[in-house]
Amino acid sequence: MYFEEIGPKIRKARLARKLTQAALAKLTDLSRTTINQIESGACQDIGVKKLLTVLEAVGLDLSVVSRPKKLSKDFLAMACTSANVSYRGKLEKRELVRTLVTGKAPKDKRPQLRVVFDELPAPIFDGMVHQVSSFCSEKRLAKNVSVVAKNLQSQKRAK
Repeated sequence: MYFEEIGPKIRKARLARKLTQAALAKLTDLSRTTINQIESGACQDIGVKKLLTVLEAVGLDLSVVSRPKKLSKDFLAMACTSANVSYRGKLEKRELVRTLVTGKAPKDKRPQLRVVFDELPAPIFDGMVHQVSSFCSEKRLAKNVSVVAKNLQSQKRAK
């Protein structure tokens, strides 16, 4: 599970308990901004203790489980591998996920992201988007893909 997957689950659990972000922040001794970043998948530097405190406050738990032996195709890994062929700086899967979930492309990864948006075959691009769809709503993801494509001036994926 990617960290970006946890945020939407926390948000859903918080809303089910009728808590505002400010109320959850007060319960956990964190800032409302930190809660917002956790829920949006933008917070990358939260310790396990703080995360466990937030999860407990909304009635969730964190588990460590063995990976299944046979994994389905990892389209994110394929996209990153393709993007990194011609560049020194490497696009990591978490960066690609964060870009698609937030709609914000890191400036230093734009060349690699252009490869993802303009050169990936449609089945791999679509598989990557489908894989990321478990991290946020399909509507939000479609909007973010369009925003990133437009910002990258993608000839292939801009709508």
